[in-house]
Amino acid sequence: MRNIWIIAKRELSSFYLSPLAYIVYALFYLILGFFFANDFFQLVDALSKNQMGSSQAFEHTELFRYFWQSSLIIFIFLLPSITMSLFAEEKRSGTFELLFTKPINDWEVVIGKYLASFIEFAIMISGTLIYVLILALTGKPDYGWLLTIYIGVLLVGASFLSLGLLASSITDNQVVAAIFGFVILLIFWLFTFLSQSLPAFSGLFDYIAIPMRFESFSKGLIDLKDITFFICFTGFVLFLTTRIIESRKWR
Repeated sequence: MRNIWIIAKRELSSFYLSPLAYIVYALFYLILGFFFANDFFQLVDALSKNQMGSSQAFEHTELFRYFWQSSLIIFIFLLPSITMSLFAEEKRSGTFELLFTKPINDWEVVIGKYLASFIEFAIMISGTLIYVLILALTGKPDYGWLLTIYIGVLLVGASFLSLGLLASSITDNQVVAAIFGFVILLIFWLFTFLSQSLPAFSGLFDYIAIPMRFESFSKGLIDLKDITFFICFTGFVLFLTTRIIESRKWR
């Protein structure tokens, strides 16, 4: 555990000392802020015209639900930029082999780097709590529901980050790693639409389509099947990443 935390701290320090971190965060908040403002002012306009008959608490929480459902697609574009350098840069700079000369296991390296990326992601998501404050000042949202939505967001991000780390382990070029990560995430996103286009495989596509797994969380429901899926999926991808690192180390 000590080795994992040492690696995580090293990656966190490297990330926040580079301009990339602030560019990613700025883009994330800029795009997300636009989405939230658009949805929020639509809600205010609807309330002012008395076009919505449900309770105000329901309206504000529903706003947050649809806001995150539409905003998760941003992860496809931005999360690969968080993970792209984790292994690719090590290989390009020649420190990859040096890293494994130390008394440390391959899986500790993978988990340490993944932990760093997840902490970076969680910090980024924590900035969106300002939207919860806005909802609280303008209405009475269901906080249990909002918490469930955030749990779903973190689980989706965790699975996407594992795929991004996998992409970074395959190449020694950060740009290629980012593009490859984007393509992988896009494929898992498109499974949602493929289930509608190919009814014969809809069961399979619905099962592995990550956005579909967020649906229950967005409705305020915590389904153990979805939590189990995210944990097993992330664990399996990290296992594959470890195997790739092991195979490259001994070439």
